[in-house]
Amino acid sequence: MEKNEAKIRVKKLRAEIDRRRYLYHVQDRPEITDEVYDSLMRELKELEWRYPEFKTPDSPSQRIGGEPLEKFEKVRHSHRQWSLDDAFSFEELKEWEERNLRILSKTPHPALRATLSPKGARGDNEVMNYCCELKIDGLKLILTYENGLFVRAATRGDGVIGENVTEQVKTIQSIPLRLNKNISITVVGEGWMKKNDLEKINKARAKKGEPPFANSRNAAAGSIRQLDPKITASRKLNSYIYDIDEISPHPTLSPKGARGNKEGFPRTQIEELKLLEELGFKVNKNYRHCENLKEADDYFKSWEHKRNAQQYGIDGIVIKINSKKIQDALGYTGKSPRWAIAYKFIPEKVTTVIEDIKVQVGRTGALTPVAHLRPVQVAGSVVSRATLHNEDEIKRLDARIGDTVVIHKAGDVIPEVVEVVKNLRSGKEKKFHMPKKCPICGGKVRREVVKPLTRPAPREERDTLSPKGARGNKEEKSLSAAHYCLNKKCFAIERENIIHFVSKKGFNIEGMGEKIVEHLMNEGLISDAADIFELEKGDLEPLERFAEKSADNLIQSIEKSKKIDFPKFLYALGIRHVGEETTVLIARNLERVIGEIGEIKKIGNIIKFFPKVKIDGWLKIKGIGDKSAESLVNWFDDSANIKLLEKMEKLGVEIIMSDLSTSLEAGKLAGKTLVLTGELKSFTRDEAKDMIRKAGGNMSSTVSKKTDYVVAGKNPGSKYNKAKELGVKIINEKEFEKIME
Repeated sequence: MEKNEAKIRVKKLRAEIDRRRYLYHVQDRPEITDEVYDSLMRELKELEWRYPEFKTPDSPSQRIGGEPLEKFEKVRHSHRQWSLDDAFSFEELKEWEERNLRILSKTPHPALRATLSPKGARGDNEVMNYCCELKIDGLKLILTYENGLFVRAATRGDGVIGENVTEQVKTIQSIPLRLNKNISITVVGEGWMKKNDLEKINKARAKKGEPPFANSRNAAAGSIRQLDPKITASRKLNSYIYDIDEISPHPTLSPKGARGNKEGFPRTQIEELKLLEELGFKVNKNYRHCENLKEADDYFKSWEHKRNAQQYGIDGIVIKINSKKIQDALGYTGKSPRWAIAYKFIPEKVTTVIEDIKVQVGRTGALTPVAHLRPVQVAGSVVSRATLHNEDEIKRLDARIGDTVVIHKAGDVIPEVVEVVKNLRSGKEKKFHMPKKCPICGGKVRREVVKPLTRPAPREERDTLSPKGARGNKEEKSLSAAHYCLNKKCFAIERENIIHFVSKKGFNIEGMGEKIVEHLMNEGLISDAADIFELEKGDLEPLERFAEKSADNLIQSIEKSKKIDFPKFLYALGIRHVGEETTVLIARNLERVIGEIGEIKKIGNIIKFFPKVKIDGWLKIKGIGDKSAESLVNWFDDSANIKLLEKMEKLGVEIIMSDLSTSLEAGKLAGKTLVLTGELKSFTRDEAKDMIRKAGGNMSSTVSKKTDYVVAGKNPGSKYNKAKELGVKIINEKEFEKIME
């Protein structure tokens, strides 16, 4: 980025960050999450670091917070309320530690210079170690007690002046109105709301036509800023207290076995947390004493997998130097304590720039616009592309080439653009238009409108659905449209069909990845899925990428794949709206469909009987809907598809008919519905699904009251929380294995 462009970008970033800050901190009307705000701020700081001449005293990067609301009485804090510096990697943590050690090496106090001593140092020397605490995503509260009696609560405000919210905070049951000791003290903590309570409140707000709270932090802030304390009380807020700002001098205040200093403060952060508990405050018990940063990093990683299962929001951990003497020696920068840092989880929402928009063609012929992005790290990986879904979504977002956008990634979902930051536009952005011809084959393109969506969308349908529909909000109804290439012989469609055909859930041909498929198609060796079974070693050896051994391995893998379970065979055909679960339903209920016609033992039987089944016949199977039934009829009515099946049979492909109907009736999980969430250690997700089906169980991708078990592995997602909310039985991997024994 050139200097003049950087200057313009810095100016626009400042204006946008300040506008968002005002809405978030002052008006309580946030438009973006903390993650997006942090992403914009990091970009601004990076540009100001690169071009220091553009840094000014009024830049958002130089301030802490916002001014308080006028409707509450202003309160000047007796101690400034600092913000924490952030770290997003272990390398940043090490840099923070090294800075502190350099400062301490220059201190005139011999005891503090000994912080480099190893674990086990004796005497009065202070040893560098850490207290790690969860970073609760709530509203910061400063509570003051005089002679043990609660007298005032204030919000953080701009760090110097906050708002008096005493009557509102009194309604929080976890905050004591009188302490267990008659002392004067000022403490700091977080007010927060349970996720279950947030969901109830948002449902009530929706009925009134009010906008929902984006997260529990915003809900807590909105609740505490209610003028009527009765409304605050109805929100059932909670608290965690984690720090002492000021305490009356008294040497007996520290926890049992610890020696308090003459000012009454405990010697360490760990002792401080224990003292807070003794006084009657609610303290989050998940803190840990860590001898070094490696242990702190291990603690951080352990919570990456558990954070979504908690009733409160967690956006990272706070690492504090445990020794109060070292904390005092290090002191503060202009805005932050040197002795503490927020180690944040990599955000699931960040900002970046659309550098181009290109169109991909899927196996159904759907044309999907894809944003090519300035690479950015989100949810643990570097992302350079994100889906824009379809033309309607581009118009809704008003997304243009050159725009700054917010992208989102959760779990295994493909990254998507969720917002355009229009205030950062320079005027050079270009509008995008869907092509009138297929960008791959030049064939005709037709726009198709999808009916309103009222149910969660199966994975195989998602290339035709709008983002809202794809997320499966059962209360949302939205129209969506997609563009399709009408040339069935389009290279891109055939390529995607073959890639789907050889995938693990289909024929599972090892060594035949996307690049190999495209290479074989470019060489003219395969043009459809059946051609794979005609390949010989001599066809492969002359090609680049294929040595003798790799050619042998691929041919062996192809030969091995010729015997395939019936559901996997149906899945591999790539019939639109017919996914993995639908093929199992068909296999289990074949008698209902073709019982009067014949039986299926080989591909020839499929060729003979399946074209005779009409829509009403497929709909006899519970779980198969109109779209799937229509797609099945259309696929088996197409003579080209029948020729494909005939060719596969001629080349030796055999289907295996497992007795799924017997296991359905008599298996250990007969009639039970299970949902998988998280990472399994002993087997893959596909292996677990096969085990469940063979035991007569049914698989589902969503949790409902009808779900019998949720099998939760490592790092479970939102399905785990939904199960807890509905009271569905949750079992771990070992319990699942016991059931299957």
